[in-house]
Amino acid sequence: VSLDHYNMDKYFSELPNYKQESLSPFDYFERMHKYSFKFVFSVSRPPVSKLMEVWLFATCLSSTFYWIVLFLGALDYYFDIFS
Repeated sequence: VSLDHYNMDKYFSELPNYKQESLSPFDYFERMHKYSFKFVFSVSRPPVSKLMEVWLFATCLSSTFYWIVLFLGALDYYFDIFS
């Protein structure tokens, strides 16, 4: 099975050829979150499979939870709010 089939760049990339996107794992991680937020909030909704749709919603939900917890942790660290 080709990993290209699971590549979200194929659906969301703004480049003329999605294969020109950076192969860096950090860049791909950033794009994965950007694509999931764009999809969930209807900024960009290309036709994708149901499995990819579930993946995008789960990624958006987990990213949102992660950033909220990180923000609350920073508030507690700097302002001692929850202690």
